[in-house]
Amino acid sequence: MWNERLKVKADGLPESFGFHDRRHKSARTTMDTHAHLWADADESTRSVIGKAIAERVDSIAD
Repeated sequence: MWNERLKVKADGLPESFGFHDRRHKSARTTMDTHAHLWADADESTRSVIGKAIAERVDSIAD
């Protein structure tokens, strides 16, 4: 069973209820449910990666 210290007891849940019982059946369900939380993630990811590449190129050029 997953980390007992993290287990939260809730009324109506079976004793065997664990971390993986909370996951969605498919990745599509997860994305359909939560994708709005990362609406700008693609742009921020490009920005961070672009900065890291630029810093690396600059360090090689020195």
